[in-house]
Parts: sequence; C-alpha cells; structure tokens
Amino acid sequence: MMFGTYDGIERDLRTGLREVLEGDARDPEVLAKLRADAGDAIERAHMPEAGEAAQPLHAQLLRLDQQVSSADVPQLPDALAEAFPNLAKAYVAAPSAEARIHAILDNYPVCRLSHAQFPAGQPGLIPGEPELTMRNLFTIAIKVGTDALKSDTGTALFAKIVEACERSERGFTERVRVVPYSKATARAMHDGRFNAEQTKRLLQHMPTMAAGVMQDALHALQQARLIDPPPPPAERLRDVRTEDITLNAKSLLTRAGDMEPVVTDMLKRAAEHYSGRLVGTQHQLKSLGSPEEKLKQQMALKKQTLEEATAGVNDARRYSVALNPQDFTVGLRGVLASLDDQGHVRVKSTNTFTKRRPAFKAVNVTLRSPKGALWEIQFHTPETFELKEKFHDLYKRNHALQMKGAALADQGELQAAQEAYSRVALPPACEEIDDWEALCSGREPALPAAEISHVSGALSRCLNVAT
Repeated sequence: MMFGTYDGIERDLRTGLREVLEGDARDPEVLAKLRADAGDAIERAHMPEAGEAAQPLHAQLLRLDQQVSSADVPQLPDALAEAFPNLAKAYVAAPSAEARIHAILDNYPVCRLSHAQFPAGQPGLIPGEPELTMRNLFTIAIKVGTDALKSDTGTALFAKIVEACERSERGFTERVRVVPYSKATARAMHDGRFNAEQTKRLLQHMPTMAAGVMQDALHALQQARLIDPPPPPAERLRDVRTEDITLNAKSLLTRAGDMEPVVTDMLKRAAEHYSGRLVGTQHQLKSLGSPEEKLKQQMALKKQTLEEATAGVNDARRYSVALNPQDFTVGLRGVLASLDDQGHVRVKSTNTFTKRRPAFKAVNVTLRSPKGALWEIQFHTPETFELKEKFHDLYKRNHALQMKGAALADQGELQAAQEAYSRVALPPACEEIDDWEALCSGREPALPAAEISHVSGALSRCLNVAT
C-alpha cells in the first residue's frame, strides 16, 4: 500500500518525461532538470523496492540518446521484479533506453501524496515504519471524510488513495477475511451451526487480543462439554419428502429449458465480440440429479427450507464463457453490459480469483431474465476452465464429505486443486471486480408459486449478503 501513496513516480516527473520522449526535439536544460529530479527520487524512496525502481529510471535517463548495447543494461532486482511483474516483463523486452523509460512510466505507480504537493512532509509518514504510517493515513482519511461538510479537505484525493489501498489489500493472500467473534458467530451458536474446530483454526492466524480471548473461551467451553459438535448436515433432510425435492427440481429444469435457444445465441454473440467463446456447452442444462443435489445442499448446509432453496437456485442453466486473460476484465464487463441491454439484470457477482487459496477460480454472475428466471454465467480464462473440468469429480466428492459433516482437515483432496489454481496468474485489472449482491426488499422466487407444490405464497424475505 505504500506504493502509489508515499512511494512512486512524482506526477510532474512522469509528465515531463512523457513530453520529452514524445516531443520532436529534446531541450538539454529540460532533460538535465528531469535527470536531477530522478536522482533526487532515489534518496526520497521509503521502501527498498522504491529505491530499486528509482535507480534504473535515473540510469536510463543518463543513457538516453547514447548508443548502449543491451548487454550493458542492468537487470531489475529480484524483489522489484516480484513486486511488479508487468514492469519486469516490459523492462526486459524493451530494446532501448527510451523504451525502458516508457516501461517504467507505464508499469510503476504514481506517488499520490507527492513531495511537490507536501514539501513540508507527506501526511502521516513515519520513516522506517510502514505499518504505523498506513495506520496514520487511514486515521487522516477518516478525519478528511468527517470534516468534508465544513470545508474542502481533499476528499477526492483521499478517496482515490483509499480505493487503491483496497485493491492492494484484496490481492494480499494472507489477509484476514473472516473474524469469528462477531454477531454472526453468536447467530451461528444460536442456530446450531457453530463449528468450534473450524473456528479454532481461523483464530490461530489472528494476532489480536480478542482472538486470544476467544481461543481460551472455546477451550474452556469444550473442556466443560458445553459446546457439542453440530449434527451432520444430511440429518436436516429427514423431514423433507424426496418427491417434493424432485418435483421442484423438475420445475427448475423446465423453466431453464424454456430459455433456449435465445439466451445461448445472445450470449455467444456477446462473447465473440471480445474474442471469447462458450465452453462446456454440454453442461449448460443440468440433469435432474444436479438441481436435486443443489437443493439438498442448500437445505443441509445453509439450513434453508425447500422454498428458500428453490428460490435461490441460479444454475439450473449455467453457461461458461472463456476469455483470454488480457481481454478478461474488459470482456466480462462488455458481455454483462450487452445482456443488461437485453433485460437480463445482474443479481449477484462473486470473484474467486481474488480469494485466498481457492480450489476454483472464475467470476460467477447470477442474472434474472426478463421473465424472472435465474441463470448463471461463469467467466473463465482457458486455463481456469481446463482446471475446472479436470477437478470436476473432486468437487463432487468434496460436497459429499461436507454433507456428512467432515471437518475441513478431512477434505484434503482440495489441496491438489488449490495448488493448481495458485499457479494461475490474475488477469489484468481482475482485482477491480468486486463481490456484489443486489439489495432488495423481497427476493422473487426462481419459480412461480404455482409451480412449487407446497408453496403457499411468494417468499417474503431477502437474504442481504455483504461481501
């Protein structure tokens, strides 16, 4: 998070360099000033990688207009190359000093809290203390927001800074995503869904006093036998008639089949516009067993009624779209915009590319057709779709273990998928695709009430999920 906030290329330096490189003639005085500014940037760097980035920029400016062989060009340090892989790739491929300068300008962030804007010192900065510096920055950002009604406090600048920090944080694999000592934990205990062993594993990675207190409390409660393990999820299906599940599954499939061939043709044309294609078309419409199993999982694992589970089924018709990595984010947004123009409204989006050690990577989008039917698109790269097909049977076995109440430690088969997906690079700008779900006052069921055998009325409550 330091990069682009306290460290980075000064905006004036970047603008000046672009003007010099793109101009017809190069003023020696202007070039000398830019070289001096680039040299000063080496001394002002806070993070080691920032200094390593400033040095080659200064060096290439000194070599500008000189005939220097590529063998004489120093390579980027490993730490810098690891932090900015696109920069390293472009820098190595650049054939000249001018091209290498462009590679740095195009792939290294601009310093938003610039020294030119804050000559007396960057706000919140404590040299040598990046963590404390970022704490100070967020404290200042809060103050900027609360005082915005009184005066111009620079909200636009700090909004951009906080947004950039959020993107950086989403890409950090070790970040804490679940805090198991909130009101949600109390609800889980009340509903009989609390899993003590899973919670203890989560708490091990949280270096906070609250996490330590929670660990001690769990240990004491287990010793006193006041916390019992939850029953196997499959036990919750005892009171549901199998024929009711089958009837609802058939109705879901019938409605999904009615969407053919209009949706398929529409989605195919939209994807092709971005060099994408439909893949796995043999799985677009599920067999009867698939929605039956989905309904059972929703009831068993999420403690939903049959009506609630049926209302939330979004993949009785599921499409998979494969987009090339370089076109992925733009293509996804373009396809969804095209569908929106045709009346297919987005209901939910989940980006598993940015999750920690996922056993599956894609962007799953749920849409509602003009006639009210839910359907789903999985946006893949060719590589992630190939892995999905490879691990298809593994996912099914894992679902079966979950239904039996197996602990996460017993679901070890997923490790192979996690390792395979960890080697898949994040498509450019994919971290900007946030998880999202539409807020509503009442969720429309996936089927009309008349099609559900024992539904007495429309579903009256909506699950509002904040992700």
